[in-house]
Amino acid sequence: MIVAIRGATTAENTKDGITAAAKELLQEIFRANGLENDRVISILFTATADLDKAYPAVAARELGLTQAALTCLREMHVEGSLPRCLRVQVTAQADIAQKDVRHIYLKEARTLRPDLSTGIKIAIDGPSASGKSTIAKAVAARLGFVHIDTGAMYRTVALHVRESGKNWDDEGDVLTAMENIDIDIAYAPDGQRIFLAGEDVTRAVRTAEMGVGASAVAVYAGVRQKLVELQRRLSNSRNAVMDGRDIGTVVLADAPVKIFLTASLEARTRRRCNELAAMGLDYDFDSIAAQIQKRDFDDSSRASSPLKQAEDAVVVDTSDMDIPEVVAAILQIIKEKGVPYV
Repeated sequence: MIVAIRGATTAENTKDGITAAAKELLQEIFRANGLENDRVISILFTATADLDKAYPAVAARELGLTQAALTCLREMHVEGSLPRCLRVQVTAQADIAQKDVRHIYLKEARTLRPDLSTGIKIAIDGPSASGKSTIAKAVAARLGFVHIDTGAMYRTVALHVRESGKNWDDEGDVLTAMENIDIDIAYAPDGQRIFLAGEDVTRAVRTAEMGVGASAVAVYAGVRQKLVELQRRLSNSRNAVMDGRDIGTVVLADAPVKIFLTASLEARTRRRCNELAAMGLDYDFDSIAAQIQKRDFDDSSRASSPLKQAEDAVVVDTSDMDIPEVVAAILQIIKEKGVPYV
């Protein structure tokens, strides 16, 4: 079936800025619609007159689109129109009907088609066992948003390093292992599922050991850079609730809603023990508390993107709150921020 897919974004008027914006837009269109390069027939680019430092078709060639017909045109000027705007129309063979196509609008271009655009971002940060993932998952379910558990990604890197026979305390070992890592995320009715080389490792990465490993690998800039790129790409074209330790400060610094969850050490240790017990795993309270304290120190003192509260984040102390109470508090914050939600 032949489909036409629309998209738009904004770019800085430099060669690198235009190329990077065009690449990001094409990659999101391809990902969202399951396209492969060899199924693309043609791509039509248009750009406003204030983007004149590069042809956006260069980005397509650099992405390996060597057989598709590429055309670059100047967008007609309309008074009051969006500046530095790059538009695209992709014609391709696809396994979906035209009515099921996902059109992608990024950055300031989301204002062009708010009926098609997604990408409302909610950032939830906090220390280990503060309830980030549980709360983010529940909030996402209430909003009808996607939940992106970034902590699980770092745990998956730790698992991959361990399975590769490498040492996660050795940066060289970790970066070597990262060269061939294959992480993917899928969404099921019961929440996010994470895959390593095609294998579902959702349960395997939830152990206390992988938590320690996650903190170890997270200090390396190369690891964080690769995962931040993936996390931003996942949130660019969908409404998402993302939790982690640097979401509001680094990954989604432009999120309209930022929450910083906190809780006492005792409350966090108790929660982690309950989580392990529910999975049928053995635990020792004092050992878990020590691990959480060490992770707090590692996360807050690392040189690359340390755990800290964003200046515009709202703090929610969950020590004496149950899950419904925390979710209700966050939904109220979202409402007060003027973000539309279900």
